[in-house]
Amino acid sequence: MVAVSTPPPHLLELVDGGAIAYILSYHDEVFRFYPIRPNPTVRHQPTHMKNRWILILGIASVAFIGAATLFITLHHGAKATGKPIHTRQAVHPTQATHVSPSTLIPPSDSSPVACTVTVTQYGASTRSANNAPAFQSAIDAGAGGTVCVPPGTWDFETQVIIYSAEVFTGAGTGKTTLMQTVADHNLLQVKGDSTIVQDLTLDTQTYNGGIPFASGASHVTLRNAHVLSGNQPGHFAVYFAGPSGATAAAPRYSTGNTIDNVAINDKICDDGLSWSFQQDGAIRNVSELGSRLALYIDSSTTVDNYSYTPGPCTQADNGFWITPPSENITITNFVSSGEGGKICPNLNGRPCTNITIDNERAKGVLAIGDVTNLIVRRTIVGNIYIFTNTGATGKWESSQPVSALCNHGSIHISGLQCVAR
Repeated sequence: MVAVSTPPPHLLELVDGGAIAYILSYHDEVFRFYPIRPNPTVRHQPTHMKNRWILILGIASVAFIGAATLFITLHHGAKATGKPIHTRQAVHPTQATHVSPSTLIPPSDSSPVACTVTVTQYGASTRSANNAPAFQSAIDAGAGGTVCVPPGTWDFETQVIIYSAEVFTGAGTGKTTLMQTVADHNLLQVKGDSTIVQDLTLDTQTYNGGIPFASGASHVTLRNAHVLSGNQPGHFAVYFAGPSGATAAAPRYSTGNTIDNVAINDKICDDGLSWSFQQDGAIRNVSELGSRLALYIDSSTTVDNYSYTPGPCTQADNGFWITPPSENITITNFVSSGEGGKICPNLNGRPCTNITIDNERAKGVLAIGDVTNLIVRRTIVGNIYIFTNTGATGKWESSQPVSALCNHGSIHISGLQCVAR
């Protein structure tokens, strides 16, 4: 066995025919294999036993020692990883010394992946003040493959951009952190379609930087991530943008984008999660502490299982905000300890159409504006307001009970299905 001076932060047990190999990883080192092989110099000579009870006792002793050895090995593995080992993967003992240092990463929030490159191969280090050049080189080299970021906190002074489709993965939230250390500077931007960003923490909050994550591409997935942002004006925590030149009068869309299993903590006085000019997209399993979820002129978007807690900025604690002329929007299982949301309050002459709110729970107000074919069901909120056109400013009117909304004469309010509280 190869001796290790310090306990490895990640350890994966691989068993094959009695041989055991450990995969170790360090913050600033490539992944290495340390095989444990049977000693070929040791031979067990057969022993003639005349007494069959002595033979049985010997076999039982060997079985007991083997079981104890296996238990100690498994216990050692569980102790080193901080969790029990549930999965075993077969590997031949001779293969361990021939695996490239960049082929595997430690277990993460997602399934283990094969790495095309690791950022440390291009000079990235947790001791560096600015890892942006090294990360950019690794990202460019890993186009079409998988770029792996080992555990640790990686500082940045400038933004990095993913230009081509690839998987950009850390070792898990709370394990791999990308941190922008310059105020008002963004952190990570995606311009390549079909990119996946996963298993990491993106932090611009500590040094009050700019946008932690932005994408202007299609079929992009952000998953298993923790996003922290500061309070820079005009910035968002997570920003999915549409194509350049898209307007309310002539919308154009980015398509097929997904957010899944993401925690957001922002201090922004604007949109915490900005979902702008998106089509056929999905937002799932999000918890947010901060400013509102903004659905800005979207088409065919689903939001499911969203937990919202207002942040320090009271001007953007609306829960969610749908901007017209959004269409075919479904929000399910939205829970808010603040406001319930604003459905198309902007009276721009282009109403929202086909909006469904299902199973919402909110402490505050759900406000309804310029919308056609609205369904609200299984929903409990503090109150429901109707936004009516009273000139340039508009006016909020309280309506109780909820069933009164069915016959409300406000502009473009139609097809409303009401469920009494």
